[in-house]
Amino acid sequence: MILAVVALLVDQVVKTLYVGGYVVSAELLSWLKFGLVYNTGLAFGLGRGYGLIISVAGFIVFLYFLWIYRDLLKSGNGWLGVGLVTAGALSNIIDRLIYSGAVVDYIDVTFYSVFNLADVYIVVGVIFLMLGVVCRGEKK
Repeated sequence: MILAVVALLVDQVVKTLYVGGYVVSAELLSWLKFGLVYNTGLAFGLGRGYGLIISVAGFIVFLYFLWIYRDLLKSGNGWLGVGLVTAGALSNIIDRLIYSGAVVDYIDVTFYSVFNLADVYIVVGVIFLMLGVVCRGEKK
């Protein structure tokens, strides 16, 4: 779980730097910008106002998934996936508790969405968990 702690801290430090005004907005490419955005919804702005409730419910579902597939924790993919999803989910829940139900986003891929490292952790972690489930199925 060292990965989860380090990943969570990295995301929270970056968010703190943006919120504190220590990092300015920047455009790296025409389609890739960095700047502070408070997101009160979920992905793509859906669910405005229900972010904390849905985030906590999602984390509970994730814990239930871990209980069902607890043997995934015996694999490297499983541990990596769990660490990343845990870090991302907790970091965004911390944001919602601190920032009145909002998540601090700072990566803007203009043709896609605005998100943060915690979101990246969750997506990559889920990919590793899916790999663990697939590999688990092939071993049986």
